[in-house]
Amino acid sequence: MIGVVTVAEMLRLEAEVDVPEFSLMRTAAFGLHVELLDILRENFDSIQGRTVVGLIGPGNNGSDALWAMGLLSARGVKAIAIDTTQKRNHGFTDELFASNFGQWGKFEDITYKVDLILDGIAGLRNLYPPADDVLEFLLSRPEACVVAVDMPSCFDNDAALPIDSNKVINADYTITFGNLKPCHVFDPARSLCGEVRLVNLPIASPESSVATLVVPSDITKLLQELEIDANKYSHGVLGVIAGSSMYAGAGALTLLGSQWGGSGYIQHVGPDHGEIPANVVRINLVEQFHEKINTVVFGPGVGIDTNSRATLEALLEGSKTLLLDADAITMLSTDTTLASKLEKRSALTILTPHHGEASRLALSLGIDVSKSVHVWVSEVAQRLNALVSYKGAHGFVALPDGSYLVCDTTSSALATAGTGDVLSGLMGSFIARQEPQVQHELAYAAIGAVMIHSLAAELALDKGPYPTAVDIAFHVRSAMALLRESHE
Repeated sequence: MIGVVTVAEMLRLEAEVDVPEFSLMRTAAFGLHVELLDILRENFDSIQGRTVVGLIGPGNNGSDALWAMGLLSARGVKAIAIDTTQKRNHGFTDELFASNFGQWGKFEDITYKVDLILDGIAGLRNLYPPADDVLEFLLSRPEACVVAVDMPSCFDNDAALPIDSNKVINADYTITFGNLKPCHVFDPARSLCGEVRLVNLPIASPESSVATLVVPSDITKLLQELEIDANKYSHGVLGVIAGSSMYAGAGALTLLGSQWGGSGYIQHVGPDHGEIPANVVRINLVEQFHEKINTVVFGPGVGIDTNSRATLEALLEGSKTLLLDADAITMLSTDTTLASKLEKRSALTILTPHHGEASRLALSLGIDVSKSVHVWVSEVAQRLNALVSYKGAHGFVALPDGSYLVCDTTSSALATAGTGDVLSGLMGSFIARQEPQVQHELAYAAIGAVMIHSLAAELALDKGPYPTAVDIAFHVRSAMALLRESHE
């Protein structure tokens, strides 16, 4: 797991480090230059004969970029720097750049092919959008690989929002230092950062983190084999209430996802739509649920009527861990009594909304959704005393204590109907298998399911374009196996 810190915390850590003057910048610049070498080799096979243009700002961010470009120039890379603000007070990094045969230029001077553009304009305390001539230059060089130093120079970093949504820099890579910041893990900023790489600095561990990035090796700890004396009731019993006569497919997809989440026994209340997974037992009434059921998934395709409402109310009054999705979230958005019961609930609950569902729920609670998505989703979690697993380009889980777990895996293949139902079943089964006792354990299991689901989508995409939710579900076990094999 990797901590994510605010800009203020990062600046405090840098200010308190006890090293010789410029030592921290030298470490950052050297690490930046190493990453740039790797990126050049990955994209162009070699560094010889390559041209790098650095967009240089007035502060330390520009100095980091200049120092790294000087090191590149010493290795034979053609390095051209442009003072984008005309406010730079040339110092020792500028002298180092010149001593290594780096050259200064202007936008109009760049009439030749550029292989890499290095965005070193703004630092973590950025307050301004990129200038028009910067954006015009980037647009005129679509063939160039764009690498941002610390972050693309268009964000409010803590808010993870562009300062001007009409003026953004879309990086292929972002190289940051010491710790990740909110812009590196939360959308919409995250989606503009490209591949994020972290350069270590000799600084102390942060005293506080705004979020935790969960990496694949963290999830493998949850993929343990059963003990020799295990039985079908000993590793999670799941109840699924999904599907209706109108939306039978939602129930089928939820069950499809659930069968590979690790639960030993699954019962389903919903329409009889023919074949169901072999490890699922269909029953007619919620009252027939097995006494050993520890987790219930409710919502996908159940419809919104008096029966569904009564079922949700009974579940909220019960003691099972609940995963509420789709129609369950809609009912919470339109019924203050149900929302109040959730708020007062002592047992564990997680909601799994997509953006529209999350927005409607937030608005019903009087929460301002014009703020950063992760901020108002966290307010929903705190208000309802429930975890919220937000389904977006980069998924995250917001906890009622104000913290987050973030997953850095994603896939464009998830933007198709039914994938949310598959995730609900998979997550519910995975949660039942882990049997969490506290909210942070529930969040850990939930983000594990999000990661597995994303990897399954990528595996399905490798088999051909436009995979369906069913295709993705059938790659869940392969995703789990890949995770285990890669981190054994």
